[in-house]
Amino acid sequence: MNRNDTKRRLVEYAAETIGLQGWEQVSIRNLMQGLGLTTGSFYKHFSSKESLFAAVAKEMSRDLYEEISPAVQGLIPDQAEQALLAIGKALSEHSLHDPKRIEFLFFSPWTRSALEDGTHVFPLLELTKTVIGSIVKDRDLDVPPQILFLQVWAFLQGFVQLLRQGVITEGDDLMQRTLTALIASQEKRVR
Repeated sequence: MNRNDTKRRLVEYAAETIGLQGWEQVSIRNLMQGLGLTTGSFYKHFSSKESLFAAVAKEMSRDLYEEISPAVQGLIPDQAEQALLAIGKALSEHSLHDPKRIEFLFFSPWTRSALEDGTHVFPLLELTKTVIGSIVKDRDLDVPPQILFLQVWAFLQGFVQLLRQGVITEGDDLMQRTLTALIASQEKRVR
């Protein structure tokens, strides 16, 4: 087996294990035992658990992007607000059907660390930023795209948590109204 194949198997198996058990339960030893490999083999491919988890987060983001992107790309730029709503709905559905993966992708310290170091590209985030940039440009909003992105992303993370916890049970209308209000709140004010 070649080196790249083993690395790919590690990332895929870690993602699968995270999806089943949650990221808090994953250990290098258990991953390697599950794959029938040695711990030494792990360190040939990754310098640490953190570097593996950063690769897993990137892979999960890519997978979500590939699933969500076809529906969203057709809406940009003419219907960017509907594209943003489509992203939110897809994340909501995933939070109910695959909660441990979404928990990892949104809230794990490894994902946050990989985002902060700037060396990893997360396609789902980039797609969301593109959609928001299109909204800001199309509506001539009085806000930098990165600020609106943070507002929207914070809302989506909180929304997903409320949905997962059963605090809200049906949220399409709430999501749409909130996203519309967030965007409208950034319109230029005439003085």
